[in-house]
Amino acid sequence: MENLKIKLKEFLQKIKSYDFNSLLALYIILPILLNLIITCLELKSVFKGFVFMFRSPYIFVANTMIILMTLSITLLVKKRIFFAGLISFVWLTMGVTNFILLCNRVTPFTACDLYMIDSVWEMIQKYFNWFQIIMLSLLIVAVLVGLVILFFKAPKINHTIKYGRCLVLIALICGATVGTIKLGTSTGVMDSQFKELSAAYRKNGFAYCFTNSLIDTGVSKPKDYSAESIAQIIAGDHSSITGDTAQKTPNIIIVQLESFFDVTALDGLVLSEDVLSNFRKYQKKDGGLFEVPVIGAGTSNTEFEVVTGMSIDDFGAGEYPYKTILLETTCESIAYNLKTYGYKTHVMHNHTGNFYERNKVYSNLGFENFQSVEYMQNIETTPMGWAKDAVLTDYIIEFLQSTPRQDLVYTISVQGHGKYVVEDGYTKHVSLEQTPTGKDDMHVQYEYYVNMLYEMDLFVEALVNTLSNFPEDTILVMYGDHLPSLEIENSDLNGRIMYQTDYFIWNNMGLQFNLGDIKANQISSMLMKKLGMTNGIINSFHQNHTGEEDFDESLAALEYDILYGDRLVYGGKNPYPATDIKMGLYEIKIHNILPDPTNPNTYCVVGENFTPYSKVFLNDEKVNTTFVNENTLYFQVEDDYKLVAGDIINVWQSSLSCTTDYKYNIIPMIKVDKDSSEDEE
Repeated sequence: MENLKIKLKEFLQKIKSYDFNSLLALYIILPILLNLIITCLELKSVFKGFVFMFRSPYIFVANTMIILMTLSITLLVKKRIFFAGLISFVWLTMGVTNFILLCNRVTPFTACDLYMIDSVWEMIQKYFNWFQIIMLSLLIVAVLVGLVILFFKAPKINHTIKYGRCLVLIALICGATVGTIKLGTSTGVMDSQFKELSAAYRKNGFAYCFTNSLIDTGVSKPKDYSAESIAQIIAGDHSSITGDTAQKTPNIIIVQLESFFDVTALDGLVLSEDVLSNFRKYQKKDGGLFEVPVIGAGTSNTEFEVVTGMSIDDFGAGEYPYKTILLETTCESIAYNLKTYGYKTHVMHNHTGNFYERNKVYSNLGFENFQSVEYMQNIETTPMGWAKDAVLTDYIIEFLQSTPRQDLVYTISVQGHGKYVVEDGYTKHVSLEQTPTGKDDMHVQYEYYVNMLYEMDLFVEALVNTLSNFPEDTILVMYGDHLPSLEIENSDLNGRIMYQTDYFIWNNMGLQFNLGDIKANQISSMLMKKLGMTNGIINSFHQNHTGEEDFDESLAALEYDILYGDRLVYGGKNPYPATDIKMGLYEIKIHNILPDPTNPNTYCVVGENFTPYSKVFLNDEKVNTTFVNENTLYFQVEDDYKLVAGDIINVWQSSLSCTTDYKYNIIPMIKVDKDSSEDEE
C-alpha cells in the first residue's frame, strides 16, 4: 500500500511538471481544438461544429488524429511549442481559406487549389474590397510577427530527446491514424470515394478530405491492366487516329456559358419577366438537361469532359486535370479528332489566358489558336470586373472568316461568374419579385445574377442571328458549365439535380439531334456521330458502348492507359503531337517608335492590334505603358534616359491582374538603329 501511495504521488508530480502538461496540451488538447475550429469554419457555424463533434464522434476522432499525426513530428525538436504553433497556423490557414471559398463558391478547398496560387491575387481582387484586403493583410502580418516572437521566446524542452522512442511513438500515431481511417472506410462510417465534394467534406471532415485530395490524384490503374484487357474493351470499334470520310463537315461552335442554368427550376422564384426566353426557345427545339461534374466552381473540369470525353469522376477528389496531367502530356480531344477531317481548331475565352493554365494546356489538347481577353478589343465588364459575353460574337465570326476551310471554335464565357453581392452599378433589366424559397436574405445576389443571365441570353440570340446569316454550314452547341454559387441544394430545384444545367444544339443545315438529357463527356461524341465522324479511341468508345453495364469501368481503364499507362491503344506511342499554339487571332506588330515632343521621357509605339493588355518592354524591362488605341501605345522611361542604338523594344500581352507576361509569344521586336536624339532634332 505504501509503495502504491509513493507511485501515485510520483504520478501526480509528473502531471504538475511542465513536460507532462505540455505533452497533454500539444498532443491531445491542441489537435482537438484545431479540429473543432476547422469544423466550425467548414460548417460555417459554431453550433453545427459542436453538433458534428458529438453526432459523428468517430469521424471527429479520425480527423483529430490526422492533425495529431502532423503535430507528432515536433517530438523530434526542442522548440516543440514553436513548431506546434507553426503547424497549427498552417491548419488554421487552410481552415480559414476553406471558409472563405465556401462563402464564395460551393466547392471546398482541395489540394488542387494550391495549383491555382498564380491566380490568387486576381481572385482576391474579385471577391474582396480594398478594406477587406488590407485587414486580411494586417492579420497575416500580425500572425507572422507572432510566430517570429514565438520562435525566440518559446521555451525549449530541458531534457535530451530520445529519438528512437520518439520515432517509435510517431510511427504508432501514424499507424493508429491510418488504421482508424481504414476501419472507418471499410465499415462505411467514412467515405473512400467522393461523388459530391461539398457533401463529402461536410460528412467526413476537412482534415480527412483535404489530406485525401493530396494523395488521391490521377486515374487508378486497373487491376487487370494488360494489352489483352485493353484490346477487349475496344474490340469491334471501328476507330481510326487518322479519320475516315465524314458525312458532313460543318463549322462547329461550342460555347460554354459561365454559371448558366434555367432559373425557373428554382422553387419559389418570381421574376418581372423571363430572362432566358431566347435560350429556352432553342432548347425546346433541340436540347435538354446537361449533367456536369461540378457545382458552383471548377469550370475547367466541365470543359475537360466536353473536350476529351473523359470523366472527372475517375480522377482524384477535387482534381483539375488542367493543373496536373495535361501539363505533362497531350490527350485525345475533339480538336485533335476534327483536325484529321481538315478542321482549323480555335479556342476563345474572355478572361485571362493563364487561368487554369489554359495557355499551356490548349496546346496539349490540339488547339492551334487561342484568343484570350488579352488579345480582345472593346471589352465591357460587369461591376465585378468580369468581361461581358457580347464581345464573343464578333470574334467567333472572325475566326470562321479567318480560314477558307471548316473551323472548330470552342468558346468559354465568363460574364455569369460570381461573386454576386452587387447592389448597383449595373442595368436592372428585370426585377426579382420573389426570391427562391428559403433565400430571402439573398435578394441582392439573386437579382444581380438573373440580370447577368438576361444579358447572356441576349448574347445567345445575337450569336444565333449572326450565324443564321453566315454563308457556311454551321452547328452551334451552347451549355452551362455549372450552377452558380448561390447556396442551391437539390431540394431547391424542381425536376432536376444540382449537377444539371441546360444545353441546346442549333444548326443551319436542317439536322435534328434529339439527344435529350445528356452528360458533359458525351456531347462531343454524339455530335460527331451525327456527322459520321468515328475517329479517336474515346470518341468511338462513347459512340459504340454508351449505356453498357461496364461502360464506366472500361472508360476509366482507357483513361488510365492514354494518360498514365503504356498507351496500349496506340501501340505504345502517343499519336498526338502538341500544337505550336498561336496566341491571338491577329498578329501584333510594331511599325515605329517616335519620341513625344511634349514630354522628353515619353515615346510613342506605332503598330497594329494593340489592346489594353499590351505592355512595352525596353531591353527586357517592363516600362510604364499607356494604351491609346489598337495602333498606339505610349511608354515612359526614367528621367533623362534617351533611346540609343542597340536598345530593343518589345510589346508583350500582360494580364492587368496578375504578373504573368506572355513572353513565349513575343511579337516581332524593333531594334533602335540610331540615336533617338536624331529623331528629336
